[in-house]
Amino acid sequence: MLSTIKWRDVPDFLITMFEEQSNDELWRIYLSNPLREDTFNDFKQKILESNRPKEQVEQEAQAAARHALDMLDSVGGDSFGI
Repeated sequence: MLSTIKWRDVPDFLITMFEEQSNDELWRIYLSNPLREDTFNDFKQKILESNRPKEQVEQEAQAAARHALDMLDSVGGDSFGI
């Protein structure tokens, strides 16, 4: 199949494959919830809107770790650290 695709079309082909794989995975997750009330498109939109970049997730995790260490320090947790 790849031999029939021109090199300039490969990026679009890969994007399409990724999107379809993502849709298939979301569909599987959607169907696994017997208590679903939303349509698949509503479910998909909520998932896509709640998706955050990896950097943001890492920054939030680091901030939470610092906050936890600050709390430990405030109660005398001098032996704790990263």
